[in-house]
Amino acid sequence: MNKILILIAGAPATGKTSLSEYLTRELKIVCLNKDHIKEVLVDMLGYKNRDENKRLSETTFFVIKYVAERAMIIGESIIIESNFRVNEEEYLLNLISKYNYIPITVFLSADPRTLHKRYLDREHSGSRHHAHLSADLTDFKDFKEVIEPQINFDIGGKRIILDTNELNNINYQSILKEIKEYIEKMENENEF
Repeated sequence: MNKILILIAGAPATGKTSLSEYLTRELKIVCLNKDHIKEVLVDMLGYKNRDENKRLSETTFFVIKYVAERAMIIGESIIIESNFRVNEEEYLLNLISKYNYIPITVFLSADPRTLHKRYLDREHSGSRHHAHLSADLTDFKDFKEVIEPQINFDIGGKRIILDTNELNNINYQSILKEIKEYIEKMENENEF
């Protein structure tokens, strides 16, 4: 398997990290996880206010872009997990085109009220890294405003939509199977 870009996308609290960690283990592909990278940056650099935290979020995506392109230069497959912003689509599309990669997007979604409850539970659990605690999204309207642009994230290629309203009912094996079948199909069609 080579030249595959798997994007794990969706709003906060949809289960992206759990899925990306499963896929990276099963497919033996490096995963760039936005939250994990941001946590390292915050641990090293810190931040004093919301604006500095937002700047670290932007910096995190620049790190992801840099590392992803280095992998693509040598033809390595890669997984990127993030709550992608609309302005990040163009850059990813350029990479896909420049290095002739096959994109697969797994888009995780759930009812906004379910996500908001999960988000609040996670924020108040005490286990969330402080890098993710500067945004005040306790109001549902503010939360919904943040997640709505992410719903339309689409860079073409294979798109798998995964309903995560019931996290315990997610069948990771079936997603893995669908991804492997698509990769095999593309290899058989010599689309690489």
